[in-house]
Amino acid sequence: MCGIWALLKGNATAIDWATALDALKARGPEFSKAIHVPGTAVDLGFTRLAINGLTPAGHQPYTQDGITLVCNGEIYNYKELAERFNIPIEEGASDCAILPALYKRLGPAEFCRALDGVFALVLVDVPNNTLFVARDPYGVRPLYCAQQRDGARAFASEIKALPRDVTPCPFTPGTWEQYDASTGLPLKNGTYHTIPNVKIPLFSAPYGRGEAKMALNIALTEAVKKRLMSDRPVGALLSGGLDSSLVASLAARELRKVGKRLSTFSIGMPGSTDLVYAEKVAKFIDSDHHTILVKPEDFLNAIPEVVKAIESYDITTVRASVGNYLVGKYIKEHTNIKVVFNGDGSDEVGGGYLYFYAAPSDEEFEAESERLLKEIHLYDVLRSDRCMAAHGLEARTPFLDKAVVATWRAIGTALRRPRKANSYGRGAQMEKQVLREAFELEHLLPFDVIWRKKEAFSDGVSSVEDSWYKRCGAYAEAQGAPVTGTWEHNAPSTPEANYYRTLFETEYGPYAASVIPAMWLPRWIAGA
Repeated sequence: MCGIWALLKGNATAIDWATALDALKARGPEFSKAIHVPGTAVDLGFTRLAINGLTPAGHQPYTQDGITLVCNGEIYNYKELAERFNIPIEEGASDCAILPALYKRLGPAEFCRALDGVFALVLVDVPNNTLFVARDPYGVRPLYCAQQRDGARAFASEIKALPRDVTPCPFTPGTWEQYDASTGLPLKNGTYHTIPNVKIPLFSAPYGRGEAKMALNIALTEAVKKRLMSDRPVGALLSGGLDSSLVASLAARELRKVGKRLSTFSIGMPGSTDLVYAEKVAKFIDSDHHTILVKPEDFLNAIPEVVKAIESYDITTVRASVGNYLVGKYIKEHTNIKVVFNGDGSDEVGGGYLYFYAAPSDEEFEAESERLLKEIHLYDVLRSDRCMAAHGLEARTPFLDKAVVATWRAIGTALRRPRKANSYGRGAQMEKQVLREAFELEHLLPFDVIWRKKEAFSDGVSSVEDSWYKRCGAYAEAQGAPVTGTWEHNAPSTPEANYYRTLFETEYGPYAASVIPAMWLPRWIAGA
């Protein structure tokens, strides 16, 4: 995990390497460097948390055969690509070291499609005088771009590293762009990845249920296994819900094969159901479990630093980020773990949110799942990355593996869509039932965890009598945050929304408000 920064100056002359790199230091606390790429108008900066290839050979910016790059990524198939394309790997180098040679061998789209992993990268091809920018299919690694007032074009892992007087724009996942490396003029761009939406007849009801479950089981198992690629200690977040529990159990099983024990972490307030289920799962999978018990005041007092860390004022995202942020803080202060697994992405891929029961049709169910995946980099993925990165940790998200997404979405809608029982009490199907069935017989988890119903974050970490989401609203009003002022974009409608927006603009200014298109809300039902 690291932070990257690039400035394509065009007619501009201002260079502020130190400020930009300092803003990204949390993402890469172990090494930083900025350079000017000779023969171009490009400056590159990099801050590193070494995960693979722990020697200086893994430092960036990395230069080879006229290619200089910075990449925040994990390329899980780098050894396979190195063998396929006969790319030598220096002893101690990281998985990103193959990228310059691979880029020279393939076209832009083919280069991106060849990578099995997560990445945000800026690459300068000096012989061809081009700057190339790309981001992984679901935006697991963050990247922003901005056109500065003086004509310069800037790219950065977080908006903290961009000037406050520009309008930052999230770089679209699954796309690439090329620029003239001297003038900054756009040259080409393209989309190399789209959300899979083809149903495989073999995976469709009623005769394909067994095949669908087997394929999903294999895809998720492999996604977890490949993400154990790390030269640093690994842990997992564990809420006790289906998704994080499955990921933790699969990771624990793989680690046991090599004589290692997984560390797991859960957080909650007194009366939290998450803590009860998490401890049950931890005992079942024999993990080294850490229960973090916090008071409501601890959660509420963390909100200002959380908004600063996640760079968002979306109500749902802020509420859900507080627990993640405090877990990350605990992991940093009490362990030597650097890689943290999570269960995020499952609800978007599999239609797991409870409002999916209200989908009017199969077509709208699938369209909503696709929309959530297109926007996940603005909400849940942003939360996952930023809450860990703020503490120098790397989040890993197996459910957003390309093969997992493609496999799950290839399953017939009848097996994917949750349904309530009809008037005869028949036909009911739980949310993500095909995933539950895919692992039910492997005894990876207690039966009641495999079939635990989805809970919202506020329900899981707090008690019914002392709801976290109700506390947020009351706390915002106590801060004296009435709805005042005028906004052209996402105007706050409640004291809570106004409080988060005020905290956000205090850190990032009004120009940054466009980083989210709208507040995250459920469809088809009333939600807050």
